Amino acid sequence: MSKVDFEIVSLGNNRHIINDHGRTVALISRQGYVDWLLRSPSDQGPLYKSIVKDTHFGYTLGLKMHMVPPTIQTVKGYEHIELMGLALTKEAPDRLRIVAESCSANFRGVTTAVLTTDSTGSRYEWHYETVITNTSDEGRELTAMEYQNIMPGMAGKCFLFGDKKEYRWTLITGADGTIWRFPHQHNMHYGRKLEPIRYATGTMGGFFGQPGGSPVITIDYADLEPHWSICDMYYDLHVIVRPPGRPIAAGESMRFVYRVQYLSDSESERLVAASKPVPVTAADFAEWLAPRVELGLNKFTDSVGIDREDYCSQFRLKLPTRAWDREVGCAAKGSLRITNDKHQNTVWVCEPPSAIPAGHTLRIRAKVRTQGVTGKGASVFVSMFQWQWEPKAVCLDLNHLASSPLSGTGDWTEVVLDPLVVPLDIFDAEAIIGVSLDGEGVAWITDLDLDLKPNA
Repeated sequence: MSKVDFEIVSLGNNRHIINDHGRTVALISRQGYVDWLLRSPSDQGPLYKSIVKDTHFGYTLGLKMHMVPPTIQTVKGYEHIELMGLALTKEAPDRLRIVAESCSANFRGVTTAVLTTDSTGSRYEWHYETVITNTSDEGRELTAMEYQNIMPGMAGKCFLFGDKKEYRWTLITGADGTIWRFPHQHNMHYGRKLEPIRYATGTMGGFFGQPGGSPVITIDYADLEPHWSICDMYYDLHVIVRPPGRPIAAGESMRFVYRVQYLSDSESERLVAASKPVPVTAADFAEWLAPRVELGLNKFTDSVGIDREDYCSQFRLKLPTRAWDREVGCAAKGSLRITNDKHQNTVWVCEPPSAIPAGHTLRIRAKVRTQGVTGKGASVFVSMFQWQWEPKAVCLDLNHLASSPLSGTGDWTEVVLDPLVVPLDIFDAEAIIGVSLDGEGVAWITDLDLDLKPNA
C-alpha cells in the first residue's frame, strides 16, 4: 500500500474531485454534497474526471454527507440554506481541509471537514466541525435543526434494486450505553421510537450488516443535546439536536464536532451482537400493516415487516377508501380495494417510489375487477421521473403509461401496460407504480406482476 497523496481537481462552480494515486476518494457537488467512494488507501477504484450528477436522495455512488446544514426550522418557518463558498486546502500529503460557508435568511453555517487516515494509515476518515450562528438581530426559537445527514451507497433505490442492498440495520447508541438496532424497511416511521431515547456526547449511529465494514458517525462535542432521526423511506440517518426550549440569542453560535469513519467487520459484529432491537408494539403492527410489493407476481398475501430487516415498498392503507381486502382475490386471496362513494379520482401509489435501473425494461400486468363503476374507470399505471439540478432544481416527467380503464361491473380482467423502456443514459430515474379509480364505485386489483429485464 503506497502512502496517501491527495490530489484536488477543481471543476468550477464549487465542484471538486479528490483523488489518491489515480483513484477517486470523493466527489463534492455544487450543493455541498460529499460522495465518499473509497474507504481505504488499499482499495481499488475508478478515477472520475467529471461529475455527471449532483448527489441527491438515492443517487449515491458511495456514502453521502453534507458540507451545508440540511435543515434549520424555527417557529417562524423553514430556513432555506444555500452554499456560498467552498475552499479545499492540502495541508499535507495525507491531510486535506475543506471549508464550506452557507447561509439562510437568519443563520450562517461554517462546516470544516478534514479528510485524513486513521492512526494506522489503513482507513480514510473524516473529522467535521459545524458552527451555526444566529445572524439576525433577535432571538430565534428552534423547532428542528439538522447539522449533518448521511446515506450509504445504494440507499434510497428501493425494491427494484432490492438484491443490491448493502446493509441491514441502523445502530444508534443511547446515553446509557444501550445500542439500539433498527431494521430497515419502508413502513413504520421511527420518530416516536427515537424520541424517548436520550443521547449524549459519544453517541454513535451508523449502517451495519454490509460486508467490508460499517460506516458510522460519532458525536464528539455538541452545544445542544444530540438527537437522531431515521428516514423510513430513503434510509438516511439525520444528525439533529433537541430544541433547547429557549430562543437562540442574536449572535449566538452552536458548535458540533463529529467523525465519520468505517468500522472493521470485527468491530461491527461486536456492536451488532451487543445491540437491542427497538421495541415494536401491537399498536405499531395494527397501524402499519400493509401489503408489500416486490419484483415478480404480487398477490397481496404478504405484508411488509416492521420488526425485521426488509427491503420492499408497499401500498399504504387509508380506510375506508383504500383498503387491503384479504377476502377478495384472484389466484389467491388478497387484493387492493378502492371504494369511491362519490365521483372522484382516487390514486393509490406504491410508496416510496423506486429507482429504476438504466438500460432496463419494466413490464407490468395485473388483474382488475369492478363493481358499479361509473366514470372513466379503474386502471394501473407507472410514471417515470428524474431530478435535474442545474440551473435550478426541477422534477422532470419522463414517461407515463397506463392500462385501458375498466368500468361497469365485471369479473377479473387482465390488463397489460406498454413496456417502460429506460435508456442507458437515464441512470437515476425513479418509477411510481400505482392504481387509480376515476369515478364512482368499487375496484379491486390483484396479481400485480412486475418483470424487470435488461433491454434487448
